[in-house]
Amino acid sequence: MGFSEEWEKRYLASTHLSIWPWSDIVSLVNRHCKKMIKEKTGKVLELGCGAGANIPFLCSLGLSYYAIEGSSTIVRNLHKKYPDISDNIIVGDFTSEKTFGSDFDLIIDRCSVTCNDSISIKNTLHNAHKSLKNG
Repeated sequence: MGFSEEWEKRYLASTHLSIWPWSDIVSLVNRHCKKMIKEKTGKVLELGCGAGANIPFLCSLGLSYYAIEGSSTIVRNLHKKYPDISDNIIVGDFTSEKTFGSDFDLIIDRCSVTCNDSISIKNTLHNAHKSLKNG
């Protein structure tokens, strides 16, 4: 039980290095976050950002990007690739409340949460809800 270490194994082996933004993320953000995009004021947290496929897209919209990723290997790579936001990309267990910040406008997950057991998934959803701004 608990947070899955599977992704660290994959990134150490240099597999599953998706670098294109997920079309569902692009579509849903453009459809539902128009005010944040227009005002360039949104604060976004990505759970399990992987190889950073969504980072260029979200940053290009002027949004403040943050991520919690379980793989220290891929986070080191992302810090090198995106030095301007390296402080915002952390290694952590997103099933744990202590890794979350607060006041996010949007929290996204590309599938990382589902790689954990049911209790950890429920913890993640609870913590994400508490970390969102009101409204």
